[in-house]
Amino acid sequence: MYFTKYVELLDGEYYYPVVGVLSIPEGMEVGDGPELSWNDIILADWYTLEFSNVWNEIGYDWKEYDFESKEYSIDVDRCFAIITAN
Repeated sequence: MYFTKYVELLDGEYYYPVVGVLSIPEGMEVGDGPELSWNDIILADWYTLEFSNVWNEIGYDWKEYDFESKEYSIDVDRCFAIITAN
């Protein structure tokens, strides 16, 4: 996983620089369970979760920038499940 700056196509119209998380498509899959809590994901049958090997599945939208305070706020309730080849 890479925590990095990259350019994302937003709304299919314009490219915008973002800071986010990218994964390696070969051998790594990410499950995004916005409706699941940390405990739900730990106890879940991972074979029933949906996983993706899209490189920007985690991406940048787990946080939000506040232009007034000039700070990011992180969605602390959002969880991701990651499976690797190992």
